[in-house]
Amino acid sequence: FCSKRSKLQHVDLGFKSDKCIFIPNGHFIPELDNKKYKVNSELVVGMAGRFHSVKNWELAINSIVDFSKNNPNCEVKFVGVGKGVSLSNENFKDIVPDNIPVNLKFDFKDICNDMGSFYSTIDLFILTSNSEGFPNVLCEAMSYGVPCISTDVGDCKYIVGDCYSTVPKGDKLKIVEQLNGFFNLSRYEKESMSQKARSVIKGKVDIVKIICEYRLAWQK
Repeated sequence: FCSKRSKLQHVDLGFKSDKCIFIPNGHFIPELDNKKYKVNSELVVGMAGRFHSVKNWELAINSIVDFSKNNPNCEVKFVGVGKGVSLSNENFKDIVPDNIPVNLKFDFKDICNDMGSFYSTIDLFILTSNSEGFPNVLCEAMSYGVPCISTDVGDCKYIVGDCYSTVPKGDKLKIVEQLNGFFNLSRYEKESMSQKARSVIKGKVDIVKIICEYRLAWQK
């Protein structure tokens, strides 16, 4: 299984635990300089995922709007990428408020062909899904040194750990609270969190480690 939660669910259904192995998806961890944060007057938040009810883009957008209202002196930018995540998509446009705070800008890009550039330009990644298995976007974000706020679904808590936070599914108040918390961290604290995110995710999903785990599994 590439998902801890999936393995547990199958064991609950009667699969023999000693016959089940959890091996997460492997990722190449890019070689990067340590991420640098600017002074606490701006925040760039990103999210990646197709436009679908399970991803709950509406929750993400409304959380960012509320955070921006709470922090009028912060220049906020929300970057969204994924199939259908575009104002040219009428169904997506319907969930985007007409009146947003003056300090908030939206940048919806639809399908992104350069995810490395996307992760490199954001300060914080959020995932507001109602359901997940093993969301690779969290691993990708952390591999670029981007701390994450995610709903606690699937393996999100296992992936994110304390780099930065998981919140109950659908809980906008908690998401806004965690956005406030991250914004108010010092520059040093944010940069330390960024370095920790890279280190933690490398220990969990580095492709070399995962190859070794598959080889050991095949030998048994």
